[in-house]
Amino acid sequence: ILLCCLSMLAWAEPRAAIIKSSELAAYGQVAAGFMAELHAPVEQHTLGESAQEIESLFKAVAASKPVMALAVGPTAANAAKKWLPDVPVIFCMVPYFEKYDLEGAKMTGIALTSDFSTELAAIKAASPKARRVGVLADLRYSQKALEDASKAAAQVGLVIAPLSVEASSQVDKTLKSASGKVDALMMIADRTVSNAATIRSSIAFADAEKI
Repeated sequence: ILLCCLSMLAWAEPRAAIIKSSELAAYGQVAAGFMAELHAPVEQHTLGESAQEIESLFKAVAASKPVMALAVGPTAANAAKKWLPDVPVIFCMVPYFEKYDLEGAKMTGIALTSDFSTELAAIKAASPKARRVGVLADLRYSQKALEDASKAAAQVGLVIAPLSVEASSQVDKTLKSASGKVDALMMIADRTVSNAATIRSSIAFADAEKI
C-alpha cells in the first residue's frame, strides 16, 4: 500500500493529509518528519474532542480528496478507517493496534510496540544486579503485553513484576506499595497509564528508590 501511495503522489500537484489524534509533541514530531520527506503539499489537521467535531473534520478531509492520509494516534486511526474508506491510509503511534482491527485493503500501519527485548537488555546492561522489573499496567488491556514481556525477560535473567492499576489515579499508591520490591521500572504503551503524570510519578519513584 505504501508503494501505491507513493506512485499516486507522482500525479500533478498531489495532496496528502495528516490527521493527529491530539497536539502531543510526539505526534507533532511524526508529522514534521513525514512532511519533510514527502516533498508534496500536505494538509495537517488535529482532531477535536467531540464526536461531532471528529466527524465534521473527516468529512472535510474526504471532500478534499487527498491521495493518501497519515493517521497519527489511535483516535485518528479508528476514525480514518470509518470515514476515509476510499483513501489509502497509513496509521502510526497506535499502541497494540491489533485490538482495533485497523488493517484493510486500503489501510496499513507501523507497529509501535516491540517484543521488549531491547528495553530489557538495556535494563540488564545498566543494572547488572537487577532482578525484578516493575511494570505499571492495566491488566484489562495489557495482559498479553505482560506475558510477552515475561518471556523476553526470562531470556536475560529478569522477572516481570506487574504493578496492576485500573485508573491513573491509582499509580502513586501502587508505586508506593512496590517500594523495596522491584529493582527497575519499565514503561509500556498501556491505555490507562501512558500519560505525562504517570511518567513523572515513575521517574520520582525510581529516583527515590535509587533504581
